[in-house]
Amino acid sequence: MSSEIQPEATLASEPSPLRRLLGPEDMVLVALVALSIVGIAVTDFSRQYGLWYWLAMVPVFGAASIYAGWSRARGQGQTRVVIVRTQVLHWGSLALAISLIYWLETAGRVTHEDAGLIALIAVALTTFLAGVHFEWRLLVLGLVLGVAAAVAVLVQEFLWILLLPTALLGLAVLVWRNRSAATRSPSSQLAAAKDSPSV
Repeated sequence: MSSEIQPEATLASEPSPLRRLLGPEDMVLVALVALSIVGIAVTDFSRQYGLWYWLAMVPVFGAASIYAGWSRARGQGQTRVVIVRTQVLHWGSLALAISLIYWLETAGRVTHEDAGLIALIAVALTTFLAGVHFEWRLLVLGLVLGVAAAVAVLVQEFLWILLLPTALLGLAVLVWRNRSAATRSPSSQLAAAKDSPSV
């Protein structure tokens, strides 16, 4: 009777193919890429709504950054207060920058068309820097957003043709990195450590 239950428990504990391919942090990045593609579409459709969309995405990106970078920061010995304070200051500065962009637009110093694009550039830079300081996956997303902003400036009508391959390239980097990390499994690292001479 117990032998019949064990295979079911084994099957239930096996991760899905998607979970084996992408870890939780990668899935958060995939969600951010999807939200970013929506944001780029909104910005392309209406720069004014794009500005508000990116402002609404600041807490979402901040929460994702805290989630993705939490274990790394804890591993470096940072306390919860320091982690949250650093992330709030980082992403709060983006909210302030986007608010200033909106203020410049309202004052007539920046056109409606340009304000959404400037907000996208600010989001790209802030996300890239979050990748530098907190979690490398955000660096990839920042690059994708930066490329999308550059393409929007240069070739607005071909934006969607170039955006999809750029996003797919970012996801390919994640998959490649996860697969190379999986080949260096803990058991192979343990065997390598046993074989190396002790000092």
